[in-house]
Amino acid sequence: MLKAKEGNFLHIINYSAAAEIKPTPNDRVRRLAIYLDKTVDRYSLGKDEHYGHVRSLLYFGRGNHYLMNSKVLRSLFKNFTLLRVLKFEFMNGREFKLPDEVGNLMHLRFLSLKDSMIKAVPSSIANLVCLHTLDLRSRYGYIKIPNRNVFSKMEKLRHIYLPKHQSAREKRLLFATEAVNLHTVVNIGIQQGSDLDDFVKLTNVRKLGVITFDGGEKKLKGTNIIFKHLQSLSVDSRFEDLAIPWNIVLSCPNIYKLRLRGHITELPEDLLCLKNLTKLKLINFGDLKDDHIKVLEKLPSLRMLFAWSGNFPAHLVCSEGGFPFLEFLSLYSLEFKEWKVEKGAMPSLCRLHIEFCTLEAVPDGLQYITTLKELTIGAMLPEFFSRLGEGGEDFYKIQHVQSVIITNNMRINEQIR
Repeated sequence: MLKAKEGNFLHIINYSAAAEIKPTPNDRVRRLAIYLDKTVDRYSLGKDEHYGHVRSLLYFGRGNHYLMNSKVLRSLFKNFTLLRVLKFEFMNGREFKLPDEVGNLMHLRFLSLKDSMIKAVPSSIANLVCLHTLDLRSRYGYIKIPNRNVFSKMEKLRHIYLPKHQSAREKRLLFATEAVNLHTVVNIGIQQGSDLDDFVKLTNVRKLGVITFDGGEKKLKGTNIIFKHLQSLSVDSRFEDLAIPWNIVLSCPNIYKLRLRGHITELPEDLLCLKNLTKLKLINFGDLKDDHIKVLEKLPSLRMLFAWSGNFPAHLVCSEGGFPFLEFLSLYSLEFKEWKVEKGAMPSLCRLHIEFCTLEAVPDGLQYITTLKELTIGAMLPEFFSRLGEGGEDFYKIQHVQSVIITNNMRINEQIR
């Protein structure tokens, strides 16, 4: 950090109440970081402070005391007109609208409002035609987008992250037909098959996250569109308690990452056609049956499996030869009592995490998995832990594991949210 400052690679300004000196960067500095605390309401640029030369601006705050308001934002957009990068994340305080002046930052390449209390963006955001990355995943969860054409002129856009609660009932968002570099689209709402038609033309899209709403499953059935270019797919059906629309999943035959959030009423054997699938996350999936587990066991390339918040069969069995290449397994907040691992199941497993589950004991047969190097167990039933100690009833099952981490902390797993 010191070398970076000495070389004018970056500059840091501390506007907290405790800081006595707030140095002004010279005109050679292009990257500026500003630290603010709860006194931010009184923050304003000094008369001798000139920032027109700054290209990258990062704001940081102190925990939850970091407050922001429209007055500060307008000052920012007025004084930093040549910005390329603006990272405005974790802004607390009362909800506010991004000022119209944001449209003045016409050189902006990167804009992030992630986890900030922004409730709306102005129509002037359409002026940011040089944007490569736009992140609108606010803490508020919903950002009002002025019209469906607001992104249609952003031909250089590569990555866009929409608010999680953006309503699909609003008019469908349009992207530039010449946005050939669009690589990532996350949290796009869909209701009908035509909602995905635009992505067929955008052949460079590699990561797609869709949120399905009422009517999506019925209207999408039977679509013949194939997305051969997609590598990562996320489907979220939790908001209206819908089943996972498998037709969307099966239309992406080359994905290697798949995240599903919503009820799984069936697990079609057609999933076995996903030859490249190495990472699978199942969240809020409801009840998995024995037949579902048998399909998961046969996925030909699966290396990582996350199962969070749902119900397994009360007596779970992993069959001999099942999960042949699985290396990492994470079980979080699951309802099931017993687990048996047959000899020859999960022969490649290296890491196993079990947390907040109702499982009464580590699985019978765990001792057969000689590849297991790390076992992490947290927040389980007291009788579960009592069986694991040296001389305990289940100690023989885990004594071959090099690293056993046991914690009973009641912590929140941020990745699930």
